[in-house]
Amino acid sequence: MPARFARLAVIAAATCAGAIALAASAQEAPPRIDWQVERIDRDTPGQVQLTFAYRTETHSSSDSHSAQLADLAGLTDAQLASPTRAMVRFAIRRDAGEFDCDGSARADYASGTCDFHANTAFAGFLTSHRVGPAGPDDLFQLAYNDIGRAYVEELARQGYPAPSVDDLRRAGQHGVRLAYLHDLGAAGYHAESLAALTRLRDHGVSLRYVTELRAAGYAHPSMEELLRARDHGVSASFLAGLADQGYRGLPLDTVVRLRDHGVTASFVARANAQLAQDGHKLQADELISLRDRGGLYVRAGDRDR
Repeated sequence: MPARFARLAVIAAATCAGAIALAASAQEAPPRIDWQVERIDRDTPGQVQLTFAYRTETHSSSDSHSAQLADLAGLTDAQLASPTRAMVRFAIRRDAGEFDCDGSARADYASGTCDFHANTAFAGFLTSHRVGPAGPDDLFQLAYNDIGRAYVEELARQGYPAPSVDDLRRAGQHGVRLAYLHDLGAAGYHAESLAALTRLRDHGVSLRYVTELRAAGYAHPSMEELLRARDHGVSASFLAGLADQGYRGLPLDTVVRLRDHGVTASFVARANAQLAQDGHKLQADELISLRDRGGLYVRAGDRDR
């Protein structure tokens, strides 16, 4: 090999090695994963409150929810109830990987740390379902948020387009878990994509909110109506207050306008008591106009009720 080509080869090899070293140094250390388990109620020994938290050099997160003790393979009710400190070890197995946890338990409370072991077979499942390749960090995030096979299959069953791995990660991080996906679908709500469904969740539209609107007479608002009503503070208590004053079944857009203009149930009651004639209630537009003009004395706090 001519000398100048040999020198180029050496330079290229050094450059490649430097790039590999730089990439390796840029990778974060594995996350530190902490866990806590606490008994919710002695009358329901199989149910506990599970808290997961992790942190890396750049990010941290925590999640707490009720869980079945049987899902914590290796942690027993007797260990959790131990009057003296007992060393414990258990596993939480999810499709994207397994959390191998150890620590100690005493008097219905336990805590410790976990190691995570990714399940590369689940990465193959995602690829076969057109979701795309998933790396170790993706698998950790999916396991941490319990996004698994059933989730991907439920998306397909409801006719959602295949999401990306980033879509799945974001959905899990924003609380769009399997129960939310299933319950909103059962209620007749189907977003154009998983990203759009995540947006709905971010705005606080829960199954409970949908149920509250239905109870107030709004059988099936559109997704945009749900978003607008939720964003503008149309709550169950606000709707109940209007209904108590005889304003039930108003168009949802009108209810939003009333809320935006500060028309509360107490304001409606006083306005009708002072200004309504012959038993006829003031119309919504009249209430809004009156509120905007300050036609009645407004007591402190009325605007927020």
